[in-house]
Amino acid sequence: MNKFSTLFLLLTATLLISCSDDDEQTEIAENEANYYALSVGNSWTYNVYRYNISSMEYEAQDFLVTGTITDTETINGETYYKFESTLIGEGTCDICLNVIGNKSLRDSLGYLIDSNGVPIFTKETTEPYLVRVEQFGEVYGEYDATINAVETPLGEFENVDYNKSYAILEDGSISAGTEKMYYRDGEGLQVRVISLVSSPDPFYMFALAESTIVEN
Repeated sequence: MNKFSTLFLLLTATLLISCSDDDEQTEIAENEANYYALSVGNSWTYNVYRYNISSMEYEAQDFLVTGTITDTETINGETYYKFESTLIGEGTCDICLNVIGNKSLRDSLGYLIDSNGVPIFTKETTEPYLVRVEQFGEVYGEYDATINAVETPLGEFENVDYNKSYAILEDGSISAGTEKMYYRDGEGLQVRVISLVSSPDPFYMFALAESTIVEN
């Protein structure tokens, strides 16, 4: 895997979060419209599938990945929710763990962002939003309001919101690879598709198997 592919796979950077007594009112206000299901104790377990280029099918991996919100932390006066991930089963997959956990996030005006201000997802605008600038070009995210379902090996996930992520390369062309994320209101991430910058074929798919959502 080249360095550009690695950078694109790790669009969501690692963050930390906690909460002090002064932040309780902020946390309560955010939870009143908790689109991303950001509450300590929430957890999501995903089946992981790797795409087989030869058969053009997703192959189930011998492990599950669980992401859990374990704590909060205040950074620059804002409350972030700390995600930690674990892998259950046979094999290893650092990319899988980094995609699902080992980061901290918060809802900011409809954008899911990390502690560096990097936007991860939105449902507020269909205009492309700049995620970050890399050596190979600029990475953008984009919300498509016309897509509200996705087909997976576990079946179809409906009533979801969809964002794609892609790179505009230095020569002005758009990357062959596109990442895809599907969230559901109040339930969090349902499906995520990881791709490499240089390949139009998907790499991994994460499909929600079960979740625990505490009441807001």
